[in-house]
Amino acid sequence: MSALNWVRDKAKQFDQYELEVEGEKVVATWYSFNGRVPNRMVFELQKELSALVVTDTENEVLRVGGPYRSDFNRCAYTRAVYTKAAA
Repeated sequence: MSALNWVRDKAKQFDQYELEVEGEKVVATWYSFNGRVPNRMVFELQKELSALVVTDTENEVLRVGGPYRSDFNRCAYTRAVYTKAAA
């Protein structure tokens, strides 16, 4: 299992709502993981940034590290999935 897939598995749904985009009803579902990852995974996550999905129906954002030495293994991941609402 890759480090990115590990973070994706740890992400939990935290919000879901319905909105209207260009006259169509869409359900937006948000997933998030905020925490620390094992040190050995930090460099692997940085290499996998190009594998993040950014499309019209799904958007992933990943931040690893921070300005301080103690933030080396800090990870923030969010994913938004947009699906058509059932009529």
